[in-house]
Amino acid sequence: MKKQLLSVAVCGAMALAMFGCSQAPNPKAEGDAPAQQEQPAAAEKSPEELKSELVDLINGQATNVTVDTSTDTTVSAQGQSFTQSMDILAMVDNADGYKGYAKITAPGTEMDGMETFMDGSKAVVRLGDQTVDISDEMADELDDSMGVDNEKAIAIVNAAKEISVSESNGQKTYTVVTDGASAAGVDFDGVDSVGDIDATYVFDSSDQLVKNTMSVEGTTTTQGQEVTVKVDVTADYSDYGTTQVPAVPEA
Repeated sequence: MKKQLLSVAVCGAMALAMFGCSQAPNPKAEGDAPAQQEQPAAAEKSPEELKSELVDLINGQATNVTVDTSTDTTVSAQGQSFTQSMDILAMVDNADGYKGYAKITAPGTEMDGMETFMDGSKAVVRLGDQTVDISDEMADELDDSMGVDNEKAIAIVNAAKEISVSESNGQKTYTVVTDGASAAGVDFDGVDSVGDIDATYVFDSSDQLVKNTMSVEGTTTTQGQEVTVKVDVTADYSDYGTTQVPAVPEA
């Protein structure tokens, strides 16, 4: 049972790390902005300037946040397709050491209902009536996935072949299109060859990230047959500064 839990716990770890928060909190206070018509950002900026601006925003997010992520993975071959959906509720608090929590909802899979609790180097996973300490076994995965430097998100932005920004109702939306083959170090589970990556990053008037969407298309080979894979991810960010991460249970 412990081996089974370990094999799926990495999903929880990756959920907590996905576009995670940097160590530098955003000092700006949240405020309301008047409604306005959608329009280009005030100043015309070059693609490189927009990339730099977006990277700074991604790196400047607060250290305490709740992220609700929905993922749809569609596999198509020979005119048939199958879609698997997964929802992940993640809570992160990096303000004083690392604390994290993730719960996976994926009906019909072995991961459905799995909870991952993390506090520093301690990691515990709970599935049904089984609660297991996997700190030692997950040490390498934690080192790889729990970083706070947003490497994947930043690599996608820096490799963008198209980038634009618009403003509407006090929110700023960056739209990014990246050729996955040109984004060094960017890979996705279940996708051997990554094609285009389409992403949006929505920030409120306080420059806090409130929504991120990503659509990835590519191919993979299974049982000697090449199949098309499409992954659609939507992540909503909330409760900045007020997220209460559940304590790690006894295992």
